[in-house]
Amino acid sequence: MSISKFYKTLSIYTYSEGDFETPAGFTLNRTFKGLIQAPSPSNTFNSAKDTLIVNAVLFCSHKEIFTSTDIIDNAGVKYKIANSETQKDGVCGLTPKMSQHAEYNLTYYQGAL
Repeated sequence: MSISKFYKTLSIYTYSEGDFETPAGFTLNRTFKGLIQAPSPSNTFNSAKDTLIVNAVLFCSHKEIFTSTDIIDNAGVKYKIANSETQKDGVCGLTPKMSQHAEYNLTYYQGAL
């Protein structure tokens, strides 16, 4: 049984700095298919230091590409990929094998879109 049958449409918003004509803020970048599942919260680590609490896990196609400025919206609940701003090889830095799904740890995003 494939996990992709449980996928639903999720939205990605991206922060832009703005300029003279456009104010800074979040804009809808695109939509994609994925599944967000909320496990029991657990801590994530970076360089052996406790950094964030993981609030959910995103399952999606291994072809999806995210940036550290992306906010994922799931029916009004907003998430950011955990520690995305500290990962030097892009978000996660792992390349799944063909036909596998990708998994990303998420943390709640409290700001406004």
